[in-house]
Amino acid sequence: SLQLASNGEVDDEETHSLGMQLLFAPVPTDTSKLPRKLDLARFGHSACMWGEGEGTTNMMVVFGGSSESLVRVSSDVLLLDTTTWVWSPLVTTGIAPTNLARIGHSAAIDQTSNSMYVFGGMRSSRRLLKDLCVLSLDTGVWTTIAPETINGHPPPSKFGASMWLHLPQQQTEQNGSTRRLPTIILSGGIHGTAPSSSSTSSSSPADAASGSSVLHSFDMNT
Repeated sequence: SLQLASNGEVDDEETHSLGMQLLFAPVPTDTSKLPRKLDLARFGHSACMWGEGEGTTNMMVVFGGSSESLVRVSSDVLLLDTTTWVWSPLVTTGIAPTNLARIGHSAAIDQTSNSMYVFGGMRSSRRLLKDLCVLSLDTGVWTTIAPETINGHPPPSKFGASMWLHLPQQQTEQNGSTRRLPTIILSGGIHGTAPSSSSTSSSSPADAASGSSVLHSFDMNT
């Protein structure tokens, strides 16, 4: 297992692995494939694991975030190969970067379809979002699912909510194809009003606004 550095210090720009003994250690990573001006140091981003072990793709997918207050909110999608520890950018299409850029969003990956679901978050203008975006990690194509097309009561604009996916049993359609879309579950977060400037001006946003205890669930198969 990985051990903590002997001097006990870690760098914010370094990636940290969790060993079997629950001790963190800095892991040197290769950034040579990234654009020179890209800043890895950021907050308010999402980081999801893509892959399910040996013999599969094993990547950490980093999306969005900001490196300096809200001066520049990112729409970057970055991949970290956890076998070689090499970073690489994922070139995406389908949605304009200005409509993707956000911090404090919720994200999760459906391992069966290699799709990353992203909900909500906040723009640099401090406007909270309630859009649901889906990125195909195989093709790099973003699509948007309009909230009004979701049956029931779509969740409100949210910042800082947790997301996870529940996958149903595969269903066979009349044309013989299988359909297995996830149920998306959102927990907590701030909704309705954006956090104040004091809560997003550092790498550790404070709880300047009261959070929500509401659980939202929407089934993509209905």
